[in-house]
Amino acid sequence: MQIIAILSTKNDPLLIHLINRINKLTNLKFIILYADISLKDSKKNLKIFKERTGNYFETKQKVSQLDIQKVNFKSHNSIKLKSFLFKNKIRYLYNGGTPNKIQKKILDAVKGVINIHPGLFPKYRGCTNIEWALRNKEPLGLTAHFMDEKYDSGPVIKTKILKFKKENIKDYKDIRIKAYLEQINLAKYIFGLIAKNKIKLKKNIIKENNFFPIIPNKILKIIKNDIKKGKIIFNKKNLI
Repeated sequence: MQIIAILSTKNDPLLIHLINRINKLTNLKFIILYADISLKDSKKNLKIFKERTGNYFETKQKVSQLDIQKVNFKSHNSIKLKSFLFKNKIRYLYNGGTPNKIQKKILDAVKGVINIHPGLFPKYRGCTNIEWALRNKEPLGLTAHFMDEKYDSGPVIKTKILKFKKENIKDYKDIRIKAYLEQINLAKYIFGLIAKNKIKLKKNIIKENNFFPIIPNKILKIIKNDIKKGKIIFNKKNLI
């Protein structure tokens, strides 16, 4: 049986939804490895998530109520966590919302640290790639990849283009909710590949000009208004 450890924080709003989606997978055991996060950063992350999704993911259910092993660490880069990985023979980690940039000593301790990036490699690396792709009228999608010492440069496991009907997208939140839901679905798919030992990697083509900064609020406001007014032009690859 393969063990997958999920790196996260105690207040991550997607964690409960991820666990509920994957808890029936066979030949896998999941462990949650929590890391501390400052109150300031926690509030900032929740504010951004709320702005993107509204109340869609709100639930009274708590991860603490679930029958799954949970272990607390000061950091996901701690020596104690590294020792825990070796002791429990954990070969894969999943980035379910870590506040830390994963260091080489942790990357080297496992076979792979899985991340699902909201953007399609190789062009869309960096920040707010869903929003940049909307602005550029290019396909919206996700990339599952192994993390390395640099941001968004590790080998690719699978890419997935978001599919939706144009009439169902009436607000910017509809796009972001769709992306988060598909992120959970893609994670489940990747975990299934791990259970069957069928992970295959593709080289990630790195170019300096395909790393995007956080999109300016001025541009994001235009995108949001265009979606509400039905003026946004979605890429044909996204439409069904």
